[in-house]
Amino acid sequence: FVYLFDEAGLKAEKIAYPDAVSAGIEIFQIETLNPHMHEEKGEEHIKNMLLGSLCTIYHSKLCNDYVNSKVLEELSDILETWEKPKENISMPPIEGIDAIKFTKVLESNSETFVRCERGAIKCEVEKKQCF
Repeated sequence: FVYLFDEAGLKAEKIAYPDAVSAGIEIFQIETLNPHMHEEKGEEHIKNMLLGSLCTIYHSKLCNDYVNSKVLEELSDILETWEKPKENISMPPIEGIDAIKFTKVLESNSETFVRCERGAIKCEVEKKQCF
């Protein structure tokens, strides 16, 4: 949600995707394929989740000095006193992605990736017709 507010909210300097904003943006919560109890993963897992989410808020355009100070307070058990939260990696939109290459990377690196064969990617159809 923070990314959407940063890119399309009232404080956005330039709206990155004006067509999407004018059409409306729907947000869906996706259920994880790897459900787990956070307590079972240990305290370190919970700290990393907290760190990731609060780093996003800390570096958001929406965040003022007061909120930043409260984020730093909350992270005082995780970060050193001199340390500032690192910026999270922000992935670009997938509109120009090479879908076949992306799928191959997922298939070779993921233990939980499932591909449904309901529809084929256009490039796959073209490749099959060439043989």
